[in-house]
Amino acid sequence: MNKQELVISEKYELYKGYAQKIEKTFYELYCGKKDKNPFVSKLNYLFSYIHSNLNSNLGEFNYRITASKHFRADDSRDLLEVISLVFDLQNNLSNSMYYFEINKKYYLYLKKIKPILRSTFGTEIPNNIETIQLERYDRIFTLTVNKANYIKSSSESDSVLALVSTRNARFDEMTIDEKLGTLNEALEYLLKDKNNYISFDYKEVFNEFVTEDDVIKFRKMTHCFRHGSKENIELRTKYSEDQKLFLANYGLSICMTLINCLFIK
Repeated sequence: MNKQELVISEKYELYKGYAQKIEKTFYELYCGKKDKNPFVSKLNYLFSYIHSNLNSNLGEFNYRITASKHFRADDSRDLLEVISLVFDLQNNLSNSMYYFEINKKYYLYLKKIKPILRSTFGTEIPNNIETIQLERYDRIFTLTVNKANYIKSSSESDSVLALVSTRNARFDEMTIDEKLGTLNEALEYLLKDKNNYISFDYKEVFNEFVTEDDVIKFRKMTHCFRHGSKENIELRTKYSEDQKLFLANYGLSICMTLINCLFIK
């Protein structure tokens, strides 16, 4: 297991005994269809527990806003625990196939109320805190891999990418920075024959969408992800996560096309 799978397994073991606390609606929302990946199934169970718990606690929080303006100590502790679980999971699963997004409304609200919650004597709710409209029939947690943020690599390209990976890892297990470094090396592996780069008809292979200059430009842009010098690490910070995502999808498309057109007979 990699780090992210260890995190998922640890959290699942902690909360799997709380199944009776999960409303059926939320269990069906996330776990109605079992995933082939056991870690995704465990993560979906955690999502169902968290969503159910959040809605229960936030429902009471909404009531207290309009009533006494005091959120009891036990409820404050419960809500703090589940909010911490959400952000701890998201932080530990970043840059992996298990990374997930949180409904923006919930995300901003949890960030806003977390600092005011007091678990010892309860929480005095400030006047600037408004109620939140709760989601019951739509997911508030979405795996980014399920949103097709990443183009899926083929089995043939997986073999090449694992071959050039410094740790022989599957492409979908790599961080975004590692993906870009691996794609850079994969293109060199595919296009370089000894000391020379192979020649072929880019226009025919890429249907006029990608030129030799485009591939050279991609390799120059992603070279900083291949080596870990201080200068290269600083260069990486100039790219946003969205830009890295685009480059990863673009580079993977180039690699898969090269493999399919030039190396699979």
